[in-house]
Amino acid sequence: MSLLAPLALAWAALAGLVLLFYILRPRSLRVEVPSIYLWRGLVQREQALTLWQRLRRHLLLILQLLAILLLALVLARPERTADTVPQRHVVHLIDNSASMSVAFGASTRLDEAKAAALEQVGIVEPGDLVTVASFSSQPEVLAYQTADAAAARGAVENIEQTAAVGDPARALQLAVSLADSLPGSDVFLYTDGSFSALDVPESINTTVHFVRVGAPADNQGISAFAIRRRLDSLEAFVRVRNFSPQSVTVPLVILADGEPLERQDMALAPNGEAGASLDLVFADFPPGVSRVDAVLDHEDALAADNRTAAILMQPPVLRALLVSDAPFFLSTVFAPFPFLALDHVRPVEFRPADVYDLYIFDGWLPAELPPGNWLVFDPPFDSPLLPVSGEMVQPPLDYVAQHHELMQFVDIRDLRVARAQRLELPPWADELLGSNRGPLLFSGTRDGRRMVVFAFSLMESNLPLRTAFPVLMGNIYQWLNPYGIQETVSHLQPQDVIELGLHPHADSLVVERPDGARVSYAGRQRIAFAGTEELGVYRVVHYAGEQEIYREVFIVSLQETAETNVGSQVAGLAGSGAGTPPVDLPVFQELWRFLALIVFFILLIEWVWYHRVRT
Repeated sequence: MSLLAPLALAWAALAGLVLLFYILRPRSLRVEVPSIYLWRGLVQREQALTLWQRLRRHLLLILQLLAILLLALVLARPERTADTVPQRHVVHLIDNSASMSVAFGASTRLDEAKAAALEQVGIVEPGDLVTVASFSSQPEVLAYQTADAAAARGAVENIEQTAAVGDPARALQLAVSLADSLPGSDVFLYTDGSFSALDVPESINTTVHFVRVGAPADNQGISAFAIRRRLDSLEAFVRVRNFSPQSVTVPLVILADGEPLERQDMALAPNGEAGASLDLVFADFPPGVSRVDAVLDHEDALAADNRTAAILMQPPVLRALLVSDAPFFLSTVFAPFPFLALDHVRPVEFRPADVYDLYIFDGWLPAELPPGNWLVFDPPFDSPLLPVSGEMVQPPLDYVAQHHELMQFVDIRDLRVARAQRLELPPWADELLGSNRGPLLFSGTRDGRRMVVFAFSLMESNLPLRTAFPVLMGNIYQWLNPYGIQETVSHLQPQDVIELGLHPHADSLVVERPDGARVSYAGRQRIAFAGTEELGVYRVVHYAGEQEIYREVFIVSLQETAETNVGSQVAGLAGSGAGTPPVDLPVFQELWRFLALIVFFILLIEWVWYHRVRT
């Protein structure tokens, strides 16, 4: 036996106080009498009550001392070691991706998975620790290493269906790493198996159990959809795929701004055969269409992939200001770019009160940062914004950030620069082109505004003569354009993360979800928006104070064939094997409740005896 709070035994010192009350002699009154013959008995009793005489046995005293000692022992929380039992860590990993919404009768695959998990949670052994997690595109731990079976059951019951694409490999890696802390642990993976072959991570302590739910189901879905403009006409590309083992004919409906435009029956061959996937192009759209929907007008096992949409947006015109004493060359460079209105002033004519979306500074910089994105060529010596420490003559090109987004498809290895300014790379910037003497081209975000800096003048390099120059300037223009130049909206998969940048003249933005919910953000930092669980159109509205200054949209739809192929299920997992036996750990049982009950009965007996003696 051991004590969890041994210092509590100090309360046993109260027994000394009780003893003190019993051994102290009461003070007698002194009286003179003529004879002591009649008082001899009293004298003998007085002598027996001398201080510190041996205590007489007294039932009340014994009961009170015993109660105090036991109460001190209760406060010290004694415990004993029971028989050892094997302890293991059981992880229940439940798939709640889009394919788990397939229903058979009144229950879905997710309902079957939750029922199977609840059955396993109900048969845990004493000492087991239970973890519950769900996964779609990301795993989520709902209960971690709990010995409370009710808490584990509640976590399983609260798992909700999502429309996201499942990533079982990442989820299983997390589950095995969680369970691996104890030998003899188990991972139960509850899924419909609507994914490609999956290898179990290597583990010395964990056994993975594959629990497949549901049966193969027939499904047809839209696996690709895009629209584009060709000259004055609009084209829509649609790919429809059959995931069923039987031939099927499904009606495809094209909507233009919500109105039916065309309906065509699609005869699809069985899955795995030629003709199981058909591509169609629709081009007969009325002028001025802003939204195109593609709908499979039928019922199948998975409704999430039967509808998708595309939105056409005319990008706003970007207002740019070129500040240069020799603007002709740079004006020619930017003339071909779409949706651009370029103004020009000389440095002495620059007024900070004139607000633009993009500022292009050539050989000159203002004293303060204006509210917009920046493109700088050949910064001057006297600017506090980009301090120049000297000059580099014919700096060699030693570094190219080939994997940076601004350098995509840019082959610039033969760059020659006659003269460049010597700059220190700011902490907010990424170096794109560099020399051993300093950066030649860098980009980054400063105070929420994007900036690209050339340390040299284009006229003092061979860059404009390179074939990669138009590509580089196009990448830079698209990156600096706060509106973007894409006419059609890209599709995201559910639970994908999209980066939202605040318009240079805005101070807040609001994301409007398809269900009408609004999420607000403020500040200049770029926002990683991950709340894309719902299918449909998301609207992003930029505000300057209370005034709306810009609106953009993005679409979330399910077009992942690995998720929508609900008719194919893997048979099992590769690599799942027996783990090591569970560890025998002792079970500790506290005794204070039993001792507290004994104290209660002792005090009850003492109370009854005291009142019996008095009466």
